[in-house]
Amino acid sequence: QPCLSEFGSAGSIFKNPIAGEEVIKMFEQEKDVKCKGRKVPAGWLIDMCDLRGYRVDGVQISDKQANFILNMGKGKAESVVILISLIKQKVRNIFGIQLEEEVEIVDY
Repeated sequence: QPCLSEFGSAGSIFKNPIAGEEVIKMFEQEKDVKCKGRKVPAGWLIDMCDLRGYRVDGVQISDKQANFILNMGKGKAESVVILISLIKQKVRNIFGIQLEEEVEIVDY
């Protein structure tokens, strides 16, 4: 992924969720593509919540691919967990979709 070239990242943070018809229609109209299996990209949902580039301490949602959280130098695991929680809350509040992590969070 191009967003990994400069900064550390755990890769794709969330699984692409299954969405309702209204969200699918929004995605398909905006992107001019068909959803695969009723799933919409988690990164698109995060973008639609205007979170691209949002930062908590030393970690940030990538401004190139919103489903990636980058360590900007001295980021801590706690900041990543806070950012994941914020993303999940925003997406749930706006779209009614509960994102599920693709990464495994271990004791830190």
